[in-house]
Amino acid sequence: MQYGALLNAKKVGKGIIALCQVTIKKQNREDVQVFVNKILSFEEVTECYVVAGDLDYSLKIVTTSMEAYHHFFINKLNPIDIIIQTRSTFVMDVVKQTHVIV
Repeated sequence: MQYGALLNAKKVGKGIIALCQVTIKKQNREDVQVFVNKILSFEEVTECYVVAGDLDYSLKIVTTSMEAYHHFFINKLNPIDIIIQTRSTFVMDVVKQTHVIV
């Protein structure tokens, strides 16, 4: 069993939260494994979901600034050559954040 704490991202110097939707070329075993291995190595990605519909993955990315997000996007996410589309939105405020399941 693991325990964790919910932290206020701003109070720990992580003022930018981005939600990035990703589409990859093919959903075959090799491409999926390449993508997953890369995402698991990125400390900026705090959550990654496989989603149904027009997109393949939804990422939650937490960084210190817009400049840091841009650096992450250009130098880490964008070079993954199996990605064919991304769409980023930025969180302006957090209304509710919990991991409690009842």
